[in-house]
Amino acid sequence: MIPEIRVSLVIQDESITSDMLDKFTSLGATRCWTKGQLKPLLSYSNNGCRFRSELISSCNADEVAVTFIKKLIEDSPEIFDIMHEYDISPMLTIAAYVADSMPSFYFESSAIKLLAQFNISINFDIMRITDD
Repeated sequence: MIPEIRVSLVIQDESITSDMLDKFTSLGATRCWTKGQLKPLLSYSNNGCRFRSELISSCNADEVAVTFIKKLIEDSPEIFDIMHEYDISPMLTIAAYVADSMPSFYFESSAIKLLAQFNISINFDIMRITDD
């Protein structure tokens, strides 16, 4: 089975205001939250939001991630303008759902430079899917 990949850009910071959350929502954020709002086991420590891709079947998680970021930059450059203006460092979460094969996580230097340009950190989550 080909792995399935989902990529999210998570933006959270103490400087994010409710007006900024409204702006992120208008730019297509798939979820926004406020400081103190409950999540499954804890509460959020800062205001924030998430922009998330669809689930994509691919053996190249790195390509899915770079394509997602480039599309966000092209479609909604305001997201990156806000992050730059308020010195917000987002996180790119790459979730891979695997059964019998692992995707590639090789990032070429051009991809690393693109992420570094926006001070984006990377988080990898690998979840094994079983028939149980």
